[in-house]
Amino acid sequence: MSTNGRRVVIGIAALAAFAFQSTSWADEAPDVVAPHAVVAGKTIGEWTAEWWRAAVGAVDFPFPANGDGPGALGDVGGPVFFAVASPGPGATTYTYEVPRGEYVLLPLYTYAWLSQHRTDPCSTFLCARALADRFTRVATPLSVRVDGASVRWLFAHYEATPRTFFATAPVDGWWAGGDPTFAGLWFGAASGYWLMLEPLRPGTHVLSIAVKAPYTSVCPRGATSCDIPLPGRPELATTRLVLNVP
Repeated sequence: MSTNGRRVVIGIAALAAFAFQSTSWADEAPDVVAPHAVVAGKTIGEWTAEWWRAAVGAVDFPFPANGDGPGALGDVGGPVFFAVASPGPGATTYTYEVPRGEYVLLPLYTYAWLSQHRTDPCSTFLCARALADRFTRVATPLSVRVDGASVRWLFAHYEATPRTFFATAPVDGWWAGGDPTFAGLWFGAASGYWLMLEPLRPGTHVLSIAVKAPYTSVCPRGATSCDIPLPGRPELATTRLVLNVP
């Protein structure tokens, strides 16, 4: 991680969906919103920017691993519930209480590059977006089951922030970690594979998710530090996401 820019990568997953025969999203998973759709006045790509804004602005760490319970996102107000899945390699279980009538947005795998100053490396929208895509496109095997039903065509669920987004990190939050130099306004771009779920029926819903993707970064030519990272070796992350709707 460069002191001039911050990158955050989390993932969950979906199925290697190249060659299945359905032509209708509803044929496979009626609770999954079609890619790039407009939900409550925003595209899914715009909602991913809101998700990242909430994550950077959280006080508590939003991406606990190893079954430590859900992080600081969730019901942030509004029509979309922000869930987290597979924050890193290994197996994770999260349980959320989802208000009735809310959509659910969750990343299958996502990468964000944020900067504080226009003079920072890769601080333009085009560079930040290209860097995020460099990591996102390495994710290959993706699989998701919603209440036992497979979700197909998951690579079609690529979403990206359509423009530079801004987020404010509080000094006492996880992002700044008490360091004033990391607090304040950040800006950048993100991309990834995301699912938006329709408001779920009352009851308990279980998502089984797996992804193999880069959760670490490396430097070109074996250097020990660099301003612009490259994707590290892909690693497997699995998530059991339990959504309880009253």
